[in-house]
Amino acid sequence: MNKCDTHPEHDSLASCTVCGKSVCKECRVKLVKKDYCQDCADDIVKNGAIVTLRKLYDLLQEKRKHQRVHVLLPVAFAAADERAKVFKGIIHNISSGGLGIIADAPFSINEPVVLDFKLPNGTRLEWRQGGVVRCEMISDKHDIGVIFMNMQEKQQLVDDFILDIKKKNYSDHSGLDKSSFLV
Repeated sequence: MNKCDTHPEHDSLASCTVCGKSVCKECRVKLVKKDYCQDCADDIVKNGAIVTLRKLYDLLQEKRKHQRVHVLLPVAFAAADERAKVFKGIIHNISSGGLGIIADAPFSINEPVVLDFKLPNGTRLEWRQGGVVRCEMISDKHDIGVIFMNMQEKQQLVDDFILDIKKKNYSDHSGLDKSSFLV
């Protein structure tokens, strides 16, 4: 009888489906009725978790009211009633409805704010009104969700920017996304 590659003192019960390594009762991992060694099972679970997170993210994206694109843009912002105290941050995503900011300063939910930033296409949105809908700690920074308010005359500029990014991402995407085929 074969011996386990990890525990040579134990008899082998099976071979790893991926690498062929002999495994004993102690180190055999059974996934979907197949036998694996611990290393291969860990890789499968890790890759499966990544695919699951991608699918969950895509599902959440579909449930949003507005299309969102990921960007890294500097922003200046302040409480609407206190423009003298300006904070700096980074916009990490933007949609027709609002944006996400990473910053040092916390803001309260429902707090009115004003935002000043420039899109990569050169369009400047100066002191646009918004309202804080989310503020969460991420490490030592605050992730602040802001909904746009009173954007009628500037809304089309944001929509055009998002559409341009989506078109570019679509045209740059050559071939299939192989990550969606991971087990």
